[in-house]
Amino acid sequence: MKRSIVRIELDPGAKDVLERVRKELGMTQVSLLSRLVTWFAKQDRAAQTSVVSGFSEAAATELARLLANKKAG
Repeated sequence: MKRSIVRIELDPGAKDVLERVRKELGMTQVSLLSRLVTWFAKQDRAAQTSVVSGFSEAAATELARLLANKKAG
C-alpha cells in the first residue's frame, strides 16, 4: 500500500497530551497520528468542520453523541 509522509506542528500542551495517550495505548506517534487522520478523513463534512473550526463544550458533547450513534448504527 502506498503511503505519504506529512509533518505536523504541535504546541507543547498538545504534544504532552499526545505523548501521554500514545504511552497509555502502547503506540508510536506515527501510528496514533495516522489513525487519527484516517478517522478524520472518514467523517462527513459537518464533523470535519466542527473538529477543525473548534466548538463549544455543548457542541462537542453533541458531536460525540452523533459519532457514537453513527458507529453503533
